[in-house]
Amino acid sequence: MKKHNSYNQALKVINEDNSTIHDNLIQLKQELMDHGDLDDNLDQKLTLGQKMADKVAKFGGSWWFIIIFSLVILLWVILNACILLVPIDPFPFILLNLALSCLAAMQAPIIMMSQNRQEAKDRIRAELDCRINLVLLQLCLNMDEKIDKLENNPKE
Repeated sequence: MKKHNSYNQALKVINEDNSTIHDNLIQLKQELMDHGDLDDNLDQKLTLGQKMADKVAKFGGSWWFIIIFSLVILLWVILNACILLVPIDPFPFILLNLALSCLAAMQAPIIMMSQNRQEAKDRIRAELDCRINLVLLQLCLNMDEKIDKLENNPKE
């Protein structure tokens, strides 16, 4: 019988008014539902230029780009140094250097645009994670207080 009373007492303490935590959880749940799938929501609002920037950044950061880029440079050097009798771009390959500089000059800002959008997504995710952690911390502290209350007043 004593165990049964302790169990009921514990339930009573645990079920005491948790309105603040409950309100925070409901508000947080609503925010998460409003955000839905963050990637899908933000990607729907992208302009054509932003979508292209993301694709260029994705391809520019891939092994396929490195392999294709290396093969093109190698082919250019072999053609102009060995195969062609009248090279288009003789050694020291000034035209190739110009093309590579232009590519880098265009690719860098495009990749940065894509990274800035990704950073904005990450910032929103971090804010939501922080809110979730704060609500859970509040819940844990509340439960800790209730356990302390049960330990200090076992016969109430």
